[in-house]
Amino acid sequence: MDAKEFRDRVLDILRMEFPVEEFAADEREGVIAWKDAEFGLESLHADALRLGITDDQLREAVVAHFDKVIKMTELGKLVVPADWEEARQRVRLQLMPSELIRDGISVTYPLLDQVVVSVVIDSPHGYAYVRNEDLAKWNMSLFDLYEIACENLKQASEGIEISFIDGPPSLIVLQTQDGYDAARVLLPEFRQFAAKRLGTPFFAAIPNRDFLIMWSQTDDTSFHEHIKNQVRIDATSQSHPLTSTILVVTEEKIRIAWL
Repeated sequence: MDAKEFRDRVLDILRMEFPVEEFAADEREGVIAWKDAEFGLESLHADALRLGITDDQLREAVVAHFDKVIKMTELGKLVVPADWEEARQRVRLQLMPSELIRDGISVTYPLLDQVVVSVVIDSPHGYAYVRNEDLAKWNMSLFDLYEIACENLKQASEGIEISFIDGPPSLIVLQTQDGYDAARVLLPEFRQFAAKRLGTPFFAAIPNRDFLIMWSQTDDTSFHEHIKNQVRIDATSQSHPLTSTILVVTEEKIRIAWL
């Protein structure tokens, strides 16, 4: 089942199970629209393919997920607050696939061809993307929003569990499963932490939203190849995929590695 067929099947389920809600197909094959929200189905699709779930299991997963989304939205917890003072403490940086961008809608900052930096409103059960109209409503600049969202992510990262192997091979792995693991490569303080242990520059990969791996450039060539192969697999088989691109990272910069 390709992305369009999968989206259409999910849409059929939603219309049957939630007849009063107006779910609609987006112009992008892997996205469903509802009210002012957009839902990417890449992760659900990847999980369905990876686990080989049946149609009944898919129905259960779709109903459970969207039932929670609808209830959270009704409570205002997955909605972008109109008031900046309410939103200020909840904005965080997040990474999203470039293919989910709709021009002029979401606030984004460039990173890679396949991945951009977005800003989300965090909640205990998910997040909502900040839109350009929210930015205008708050009278907030792109620069200031980024700085505040970065600081909030930094504060949310204090005390998280970090796996460090003092090799060779030397590597750092982050997999807290809080939805922001890959995005933490954006934090200058986290890059400084990694540089002190791995040397600078170092390699990094963000195959999916919930995984960040960094390793030393001085590691053996065979280890580089092993990581590259595993990253390719993770970028196509895990939930919330991002990219298989390998990065070269310093305390100041993130760029593509030509390995």
